[in-house]
Amino acid sequence: TLQGITIFVMNKNFYVTQRIDAMQARQISPQKWLLTNVIWRTFEKDKPIVTFKYPRRVFTFPNLSKVSKEAEKQTKQMSFSRLKDYIQKNRGNISKKTLSRYLVDLYSKVAYPFGGIIMVLVAIPFALKMGRWGGVSVSLGIAIGIGILYIILSSLFNSLGYAGLLNGFLAAWSVNIIFFLGGSLSFLSLPQ
Repeated sequence: TLQGITIFVMNKNFYVTQRIDAMQARQISPQKWLLTNVIWRTFEKDKPIVTFKYPRRVFTFPNLSKVSKEAEKQTKQMSFSRLKDYIQKNRGNISKKTLSRYLVDLYSKVAYPFGGIIMVLVAIPFALKMGRWGGVSVSLGIAIGIGILYIILSSLFNSLGYAGLLNGFLAAWSVNIIFFLGGSLSFLSLPQ
């Protein structure tokens, strides 16, 4: 049961065509709700606003169950296995864009912990090359710069994954792969 709700119905151009205010809404089936003390307004271009009042009225939410389930799931708070199970169970009910977001978050749960190991791989050859040349402050500044670069690139690739432009796996792992290759090349370029 919901108390004091307002529903906006929009057309394909996102113009509000109806506004429904109700004192209470009670779910009577997965998609149907019984509204009480309803004020139903309709808006049409170049026409006056039409208002109807109903003591009770049934309203159908087309995809409310799917939307409310997706809204409840905070992927950042879910474990890897819970998120994987959720994606498998609801793959057919989740929009393509939301599925892309969930897959990026799923693979990121494994990729981010490896980021620390990758950063060590990058830092060791860098520290060995610098030796005592720049001192602690220069080394610390470069380390912070590399860390910030890692975060920026990670956010960029995740955004590409969220938009569906990159596969979820690649969006989560690309930065680790780039930094791993960079660290490996640094190791190989160390003087023997």
